[in-house]
Amino acid sequence: YYVGSSTDVDRRFGEHKIGKMSSKWTRKHKPLEIIETKYIGRMDTKACNIYESALTLDCMRKYGKENVRGGCYLTDVNVAKLVI
Repeated sequence: YYVGSSTDVDRRFGEHKIGKMSSKWTRKHKPLEIIETKYIGRMDTKACNIYESALTLDCMRKYGKENVRGGCYLTDVNVAKLVI
């Protein structure tokens, strides 16, 4: 699973599918479908990153930390430090 944010979800999903401007995680694990979208309104970049990281942690608790990346948890180094 991957948690991300965008002002244009369909465009960003397409970029991840073809490996354009994507993280190592989405290049290695190509996205198959969009499971959920949430409209969160306008946020500054810092608030958006905090929110994205919190959603990522929620998904890690639900699906396992080895199966989810997003927010500040894009690298295995950051994920390895987590105790969930």
